[in-house]
Amino acid sequence: MEYLLHILVITGIYVILTLSLNLVVGYTGWSKFWNNPDKYRNADELNQLHIPGFSTQAAELLLKRNVVGIGIDTLSPDGGNTTFPVHHLMLKAGKYLIENLTNLEYMPATGAWVITLPLKIDGGTESPIRALGLVPNKD
Repeated sequence: MEYLLHILVITGIYVILTLSLNLVVGYTGWSKFWNNPDKYRNADELNQLHIPGFSTQAAELLLKRNVVGIGIDTLSPDGGNTTFPVHHLMLKAGKYLIENLTNLEYMPATGAWVITLPLKIDGGTESPIRALGLVPNKD
């Protein structure tokens, strides 16, 4: 786990939450910009996004560890990489990608559960979801 944290810190993800069923969520704090679309996208004059994301190496390591998916509190787990290598790796392996998460600061680093409730969209390749974070009692 220390190696994974090291890789992800290098790529701009400051805190990693590992949740049950091996879902790994990158908590970058970026969701604080949600109500300011220009800041949330953080695009330059060429419309290139500058946001935190997972590196290809981190995605490959997570696949080796057989995660069910990854989530992040930004627009994309690829950050600003417009070739979407993390998308390609994870989706080719049949894993979930969850974007635009919020309230991750209320989740513990380990030991929580996540329930995702997608809409059923016939023929759709993606869906908005309601993500629920369940935190065990401290008793």
